[in-house]
Amino acid sequence: MVQTVERCAEILNRVADHPEGMTLGEVAEAVGLKYPTVYNLVTSLAGCGLLEKDAENRLYPGRGIGVLNACRLRSAYLRQLKRMAEDLDWNGREHTLAVSVIRDFHMEGIAHKGLREKQLKFGRYDFHLFDTVAGIVFFTFLPEQERRELMERNRNAPEFRTCWGTEERLRHAVELCRKNGYSLHPMDKPQFARIGVPVYADGKLFAALTWGWAPPEKTEIGKVLDRLRNLPELSAEIRLETTPVQA
Repeated sequence: MVQTVERCAEILNRVADHPEGMTLGEVAEAVGLKYPTVYNLVTSLAGCGLLEKDAENRLYPGRGIGVLNACRLRSAYLRQLKRMAEDLDWNGREHTLAVSVIRDFHMEGIAHKGLREKQLKFGRYDFHLFDTVAGIVFFTFLPEQERRELMERNRNAPEFRTCWGTEERLRHAVELCRKNGYSLHPMDKPQFARIGVPVYADGKLFAALTWGWAPPEKTEIGKVLDRLRNLPELSAEIRLETTPVQA
């Protein structure tokens, strides 16, 4: 089993090093394995989405690698955010950090909840687009075509009618978000505050970061925004270049 994993890792690294793609024969020669062995391993990797073939049967890194890398980036980003949260004095009050992504036209996120005992609890959540500030971020900063399709796929969600009622109200929140560079939810009650900001990787919208806490003090929104404006420095600590697969 270990040997199989090591061989798969070597195949993935070899293919990743050849942007022009590789044939099965070229892979077999590069890794020093028999053709049937490489054929079986490549078939399994392609079935998992880690490799893909073009019309000429040349091999390239598959979509699955991008998904895994996005998960890696998100986890690394959360580690940076946890350190940033620990630097703030919350006086034992509850707060939540969440990083959300769009997947299959729905929003899911990973959240760390800081409780009164100052422990960070980890969890995965399915978030609603229309009752979160992260949703406003996506409707603001996604490319136009993706925004339209996202709205079309979620237009009939009950949360849309409950939170917004009309697209005009949502459009107004989007305009404010674009102007300010961050989103607040107009339906939030005074005893709770949420701020959402876009997170970029390789020049593209990667996720939405939401920071919520209760009860907010008058000076805290400005303090949190000052921290969020340092996000480019935090992002720079995440290595975006290709990392060889380790078996």
